[in-house]
Amino acid sequence: MNNERVLYLLFLFVLYSFLGWCITSFYSTMKHHKFSNKGILNGPFIITCGFSSVLLYVIFYGEENWFFIYLGSVLYISFMQLLGGKLLEELGRRRWWDYSNKRFNLEGYICLEHSLLFGFLGILILKILDPVVLKLFHSIRPNTLRFGLIFIAGVMVLDLLLSIWALREIRTGKLKKLEEKNWLARDIYTRISEAYPNVKEKKRVLDKDHFGIYKFLLILIISGVLGCLIEMVYCRLSLGTWMSRSSLLYGEISLVWGLCIALFSSFLHMNRNKSNLFLFIYGMVIGSAFEYFAASGIIFVYNVSFWDYSHFPLNINGRVCLLFAFYWGIMGLLYIKYVYPYLNDFIDKIPERLGKIITVVLTTLLVFDTVLSIAAGMRYKERREGDEPPSNRIEEICDKHYPDEYMQNRFKTLEPQE
Repeated sequence: MNNERVLYLLFLFVLYSFLGWCITSFYSTMKHHKFSNKGILNGPFIITCGFSSVLLYVIFYGEENWFFIYLGSVLYISFMQLLGGKLLEELGRRRWWDYSNKRFNLEGYICLEHSLLFGFLGILILKILDPVVLKLFHSIRPNTLRFGLIFIAGVMVLDLLLSIWALREIRTGKLKKLEEKNWLARDIYTRISEAYPNVKEKKRVLDKDHFGIYKFLLILIISGVLGCLIEMVYCRLSLGTWMSRSSLLYGEISLVWGLCIALFSSFLHMNRNKSNLFLFIYGMVIGSAFEYFAASGIIFVYNVSFWDYSHFPLNINGRVCLLFAFYWGIMGLLYIKYVYPYLNDFIDKIPERLGKIITVVLTTLLVFDTVLSIAAGMRYKERREGDEPPSNRIEEICDKHYPDEYMQNRFKTLEPQE
């Protein structure tokens, strides 16, 4: 993925974060007859809108089927809203919004009537606005654009850190002390509570089954390793050969398995007492949506695929198919019913301090391995597309230690996209 494409993704993120803030704040202001500064940031940005626009661009890059874009937008934008709601609740121990009073809602974070509108929003972004945005992007001088985006992104990161810090202060529940001694956190809290009245509700009591970032990361690592080993055994039994199914250069860990099981745990653990049919369908949707996103992201960045279901009936662009969607549903049901309770108890028995230290160390190694793997993969793509010499030290390291032979041997299922 070249620098221009990275810059364009950042441009999309910043622009649609701002446009999302404008639309959302205008709607709320007109509805309540009072200005409302929506979003977690204090500045005029809603980052979930920015992430959603980038997500749609990556997933549906080059897609021409408007109906498929509509359905995908319904699914992925709703997912971003659900994920954003859960993360905000984790930070502040409060719900920021609640659609529980609406029919066909999911955990009170999303509802059908809003999700159906997201489909039209996706079409508007991808088919109407994006061509205009692309022209705007190319009309700005590269150096000016680069400096401006880096500056705005830096301000947004600082703003986000301030908001997270304020939420951590607020979650202690000592609002009276907060008003007296911490004016900045108080002002941020006031702004958030005016935009989201639900934040004023009493602090939620979290039981031992609470699913936070600590459990998410630990389950990601454990399930990523186990999932990779399961795939290796499956390849041995079905193909007669041992084949690494790792997503990374070092270690046997599948990020697809790890992230998907962590998402299963996050979104299904509160619903594990619901009907088997509900869990099965929910598992199908989560697993297939994530698999399609993962496949699209790999193709978008590297122009290669790790898997191809084109030879399966009822597949979508070779990235997901009905058969494996069925498998995802079964796995989600069995996992959340019979595996997650034991895994959750196992994690709870680990001394919290020790567990967090282990998680931080493993996550740091995982991030380093992921960044190195992405760099090697991008250089592999560049070598395939031409014989350009390395332009920096990182590319020299990739050429020396991770040549084409190494990459093809490590990732045997790499297939160029035509």
